[in-house]
Amino acid sequence: MVWPLRLRAAGFAITVGVVLMESALASMPIGVALCYFAGLGGRRAFSILAPLALVVALAIAIHGDLGRQGYRKWWRSRA
Repeated sequence: MVWPLRLRAAGFAITVGVVLMESALASMPIGVALCYFAGLGGRRAFSILAPLALVVALAIAIHGDLGRQGYRKWWRSRA
């Protein structure tokens, strides 16, 4: 069964938001450790960890959207 585009987009946006929040919460102890042990400021630690959290969130959301065999189907359709 194929879901309508509107529902797939809403599901993707919700997944990105939830995973981004989880990545941000998981990055907090890493940021505190960077500030404490490496002597980085809060702004510098945030600038390092924010893109990392975004990439992780997008990777998980894309994997969840495409499903178990999604990558293979996507690569086959592109070839």
